Amino acid sequence: MADEHGDPEDWPKIFEANRGKPLPGGGTFDNPDLIVPGQKLTLPTATAPAPAPDSQPAPDTKTPPKPETAKDTPTPAASRTRPTL
Repeated sequence: MADEHGDPEDWPKIFEANRGKPLPGGGTFDNPDLIVPGQKLTLPTATAPAPAPDSQPAPDTKTPPKPETAKDTPTPAASRTRPTL
């Protein structure tokens, strides 16, 4: 069950969260190898892994932005004007 809800090695956490709780039909949960039909288990919340550090270097804040390129700058439409005679 632990492998379906996280790390299979976390079964002790599931057992400890449910140890001593009443079982359907009598008795208490004291054997982690025995889960009976109708038994409801409390699943502890999983601990999220720490985020991986960003592999890219931080941007250089001292470098000015790149100037606009010619393709970004509009050009006058020469074909719209008529030559003067």
